Amino acid sequence: MYNYREAMVEDIMNYVVDNYMEPEPDMTEEEYIEMLDEELWDVDAITGNGGSYYGTEEECASYVGYGLPELVEVLEEWGYNFTKPMKEEFHHAPARYIDCLIRTHILYECVEAAVDKLGYFKEEE
Repeated sequence: MYNYREAMVEDIMNYVVDNYMEPEPDMTEEEYIEMLDEELWDVDAITGNGGSYYGTEEECASYVGYGLPELVEVLEEWGYNFTKPMKEEFHHAPARYIDCLIRTHILYECVEAAVDKLGYFKEEE
């Protein structure tokens, strides 16, 4: 079963490590999270928002099936009312587009979780 949040946290951690994106010495945790959120917004390997998408249409379709709670969350936050025309519009939307919509919507919280797991701001005991 695909879990968007778990997959994205893992992708973010790998991307940060692989691309040497450690925080600057004088950065706060909040500044670092904001910087990563902005930097990763259009990285295809994280959100698919860079133009090439995260995966193939088939891969994204399989992810979207497990991401329905996140999709509903996005749409409700944006004020969508599930009328018949709206349902038809999303029924015909490419899975890659919907996948990207979900990923960009939960990016910030996934960045927060990844930063926490990476431990750059853990207080020394």
